[in-house]
Amino acid sequence: MRPSSVAPSDEAIHAFAARQHGLVSRRQLRDAGFSASAVRHRVARRRLHRIYPGVFAVGHRLLSARGWWMAAVLAGGDGALLSHRAAAALWGLVDGSPAVVDVLTLRTTESRPGLRPHRAREILEEDRAVVDGIPCTSVARTLVDLAAGADERAVDRALRRAEDRRLFDRFALEGMLERARPGTAVLRSAMRVFAGDEAAHRRLKAELEVRFIELLRRHGFVLPDTNVVVRTPWRDWEVDTLWPAHRLVVELDGWWCHRDRESFRRDHRRATDLRAMGYDVTRLSWDQVVEHEAATVERLIRFLPRIGAPAPSRPPAPGTWGSFDATGDHGPGPGSDLGYRGQGL
Repeated sequence: MRPSSVAPSDEAIHAFAARQHGLVSRRQLRDAGFSASAVRHRVARRRLHRIYPGVFAVGHRLLSARGWWMAAVLAGGDGALLSHRAAAALWGLVDGSPAVVDVLTLRTTESRPGLRPHRAREILEEDRAVVDGIPCTSVARTLVDLAAGADERAVDRALRRAEDRRLFDRFALEGMLERARPGTAVLRSAMRVFAGDEAAHRRLKAELEVRFIELLRRHGFVLPDTNVVVRTPWRDWEVDTLWPAHRLVVELDGWWCHRDRESFRRDHRRATDLRAMGYDVTRLSWDQVVEHEAATVERLIRFLPRIGAPAPSRPPAPGTWGSFDATGDHGPGPGSDLGYRGQGL
């Protein structure tokens, strides 16, 4: 218990703000020893700025999106969680920041501009998570809540992002579906489509990887590490094949890898991050590995290491080799399928 003769320091306020995206609640101030009059004094002096009843921004009102999300959670009281689309944005499952922030609460909370509370009798521990210091619903709970107000296509995109970010947990989602919450029907339908696509994708991808390794063996190339994770400052990316000593990456893909906009965006983000870290990224399709092996090997020799051979010199700049169409013919122009540094092989 703090002695009444010792006034609390503003350092306590700044400590809360540092952990909570620039915010502090009235209860936290009270627990730290600040009286109601001390809080009013700081509001009058513009050292605290009221965002919601009992929630204050420290120093200024210029909050980030995560600051507004944290403010909504604090306004929801003990045990409140960011939920629905705002939680999906926090997990990276959807883009942007919603105009209205949804919060799951254990008490009756008044709706306010930009804040929409959802009263729950209880919140199961398995539904709770914390991301960047913000209490929020778990990925599974977030997806089912999102599905309650979205169409199947939007939920499908969120599922694919969850899988891409290694957040996809089929067992957790199936357990959520058994609870028959609003959104269950849409989520179940989206998962059925997702599961079918993923199964077909995995079969095709696995076969293409086997064919590529066989090609490398036949032509005396140094074998790469396969299905490995490359760390970057922005996120970790799994790549299909990697020659770490040469910082070379070859990705194996086809039409199934870009079956939706999110897959397309993900592959571009991965290529950009890897190039920024000095990796040369090239793409190979089924057609090039299986149907036009000789033409593809002719190009691979120019930059992939071979057993007992000197390291290949750097190839010409991207787009200077001519295009490589499905027949293996060369054609002029910058639309090369086989350029280096991210141009498709």
